[in-house]
Amino acid sequence: MIAKISTGADPVGLARYLMGPGRETPHTYRDERKRLHEGGQVIGGTVTAGADRMRWARDLERSASANTQVTKPVWHCSLRAAPTDRRLTDAEWADIGQDVAEHMGYGEHPWAMVRHDDDHVHIVVSRVDFEGMTWKNSHDRWKVVEAMRAVEQRYELTEVASPARAQRQVSTGNAGRPSGPGRSRPASDSARSSRPRGIARPDAGARHSRSNWRHRPWPGCISGATSRRRQAG
Repeated sequence: MIAKISTGADPVGLARYLMGPGRETPHTYRDERKRLHEGGQVIGGTVTAGADRMRWARDLERSASANTQVTKPVWHCSLRAAPTDRRLTDAEWADIGQDVAEHMGYGEHPWAMVRHDDDHVHIVVSRVDFEGMTWKNSHDRWKVVEAMRAVEQRYELTEVASPARAQRQVSTGNAGRPSGPGRSRPASDSARSSRPRGIARPDAGARHSRSNWRHRPWPGCISGATSRRRQAG
């Protein structure tokens, strides 16, 4: 599996891009009867869409407002199966989304999984829950690698190779990670650090188009960034 992570501040704007239909999004969704639909489909998470396709985004927006000190409250991760993998069902993707949520630690926060086409999904999470508590997403790149390795084994999918650093961290748990609260690398070191293969960096300058959507963050996002936990009071 291949993942792309970014953070942002506008869940409604992201939802318009993911859900569509029309000019807002270049995405399509093919249901299990092989019928093609414009936009995406919510298939998992703790918030639902129902007849109102934008309801889940407004729920994320409302929960984010519970702690305005968090300037980038939206965490966005796309997961893509390898081209050689079989087509996963909506139910399998939903189970994968729940596994990732539990592994990453945001399972009790508002989040939704949106499916596109046959081979990829988007997970959108409010880092702030409705009580103002914040999910700390530090080291999310490495935790996602751990989650992907487990998913690949469980569903017999193609394992995307990772560099030595990611392999070491997956096998040794917390080895090599900063220990203790507030222990993080300077921004300059983080920018130079290696990124696991299978974690794509969004292109901050890319425009909305069908040809380059895989590399584009939504307006206001920080490519591959992580934020420290900040709570009111």
